[in-house]
Amino acid sequence: MAETIRISIDQINPCLRFINLFQSSRGFNSGLRKLYDYYFLYVHSGKGKVIINSREYNLVSGNLVFCPPHVENQIIADEEEPFILTGINFDFTDHFIDSPYIYPINADLFDEAKITEYVQFTDFEGFRTLLNFQHDEKLRQLILDMIHIFEAKKRYWKVHLNGLLKTFIARVVEQTSQHEFDVTTANKYDEILDYISLHYNTEITNVEIAGHFHYNPDYINKIIFSYTGLTIKQYIIDLRIRKAINLLINSNMTINEISEEVGCSTTNYFSKLFKKKTGFSPALFRDNINL
Repeated sequence: MAETIRISIDQINPCLRFINLFQSSRGFNSGLRKLYDYYFLYVHSGKGKVIINSREYNLVSGNLVFCPPHVENQIIADEEEPFILTGINFDFTDHFIDSPYIYPINADLFDEAKITEYVQFTDFEGFRTLLNFQHDEKLRQLILDMIHIFEAKKRYWKVHLNGLLKTFIARVVEQTSQHEFDVTTANKYDEILDYISLHYNTEITNVEIAGHFHYNPDYINKIIFSYTGLTIKQYIIDLRIRKAINLLINSNMTINEISEEVGCSTTNYFSKLFKKKTGFSPALFRDNINL
């Protein structure tokens, strides 16, 4: 049996083994099977059900299913509206990158010795079996891009493909971590950060953001903290410092001009924030970069 690997999400270096776009027939039944690697199943359209560890889940367009190695699973398509599916077989590390892909197999014939890896995360509670990405077009486009690269196999395709897979997993981790929020709220996250990015250099507050998105100010702060680990105030400060660093490196703007550009009320306040975050005053930072 494969040894358990303990890593954090930041340490994953995922390797995609197989991905497809599968049009199932009416009433398609995969039979009871097991997998040697990790597996995501995404529903592009149609409906049906999946059975994982004897538990049945009804599936519709936009659903994503996660299944670890060794776990019994079965896919059954609807008689009237059969699935269009994508299966993604992968490892969380590249330890077995050169090993041949081993297809899912009848549960009775499964050989535990062929399992590639078991992963235990040190900073993440684990993936839920069923997630809903009905309104996440970015996730679906990531899947379609991975399918295209996998099928075309141009030069350096593995580097490109595994980079997209890491982005895909990160997006699923975000959604998995937000189980206390409903789907609509979770999908607002990118819109909220886009709004902050557009208004970070104004006197923006959680009250203003909450008013724009019709949420309670405390709830807005809870959403941002859950996704980023920062309060809205901390997130805005970090964004201002990142923008200031870029201007210090790539422009001839004065410190006063940069302070105003990133939305700090005074140059003195800006300098204190900058030194607290970077360990340098803005002027000293620029001098060191120039050297």
